[in-house]
Amino acid sequence: MKRILLLAFLISSLGALSQTKKNKKAIQWHSWEEGIALAEKKNKKVFVDIYTDWCGFCRKMDADTFSDPEVAKYMNKNFIMIKLDGESKEVLSYKGQEYAFKKANRRGHHELAEVLVGRKPPYPTFVVLDQNQDVVDSFIGYKNKEKFMPVISYYGSESYKEQNWDEYYKAYVLAN
Repeated sequence: MKRILLLAFLISSLGALSQTKKNKKAIQWHSWEEGIALAEKKNKKVFVDIYTDWCGFCRKMDADTFSDPEVAKYMNKNFIMIKLDGESKEVLSYKGQEYAFKKANRRGHHELAEVLVGRKPPYPTFVVLDQNQDVVDSFIGYKNKEKFMPVISYYGSESYKEQNWDEYYKAYVLAN
């Protein structure tokens, strides 16, 4: 009986260890409030994924691109990762202002998403914030790993401060 209990304990421990290793390879997503607080504490850039539950390409980004271990490792190292539901009913604060859901037409959208993007965002939309939570840039639409990595490394490496996109992309393609 002791052997069976010991074996069961070892198997469950290995399962927990395997899950821990798997989670280290996953993107560490945060809510808006958590992410902004953490970014301030760590003085890191922020990546915001503006999505909706009904968006097929949002789910595809999660399943294909964001689940890739190389993408996850890069994103976790260089950004605080925030998921922002573009249709959330939650009141959120940004730079001393409060933003809420804005009813419009059939669906509506969250005002914060509109402020970050400069208009009602299509989904998915991605926003990069610098260490002061100022918007650096935003881009829209599904991107597989091959298209996503050059874009996000442009911001993660802060190359956008010194190089235009075309120069950076040419150098990135040559290097990879």
